[in-house]
Amino acid sequence: MTLTLLTDLLLSFSPAGDVALGGKALTPYAQLSGKNKCKEDISQIFLSPSILYVEKDAFAALQEFSDAQSRKKLQARIAFQTCVRPGCYKIGPQSIGASHEIDPHFSNSEIEWFTKERGATALYGLLVKLEQ
Repeated sequence: MTLTLLTDLLLSFSPAGDVALGGKALTPYAQLSGKNKCKEDISQIFLSPSILYVEKDAFAALQEFSDAQSRKKLQARIAFQTCVRPGCYKIGPQSIGASHEIDPHFSNSEIEWFTKERGATALYGLLVKLEQ
């Protein structure tokens, strides 16, 4: 089981050369804003075997909503649960700048996986974490 970083997975469904809503052609790179002015390769799908890594704000921002029945305001984080074909991905270090151990089951130097192979992953679950 691996967990897919949601924003990267959504970008991967529209590879470079496709046309987005509004007619804008997609390029193989997304220009990052803010302090990080480098280009990010969106032709890759980023994955992690760790839900503790995937649930970080960098990958799964909190989304607020109200429960229609109880009228409670809740926050949710979501991630896809995926299968990935063995041998088709590379393993790399965390990329969020953490200075502490993120997950006791995985080394920070091997917590982020990535692949450019289309068809190498299969979605089989939607994970939702509710917070109050």
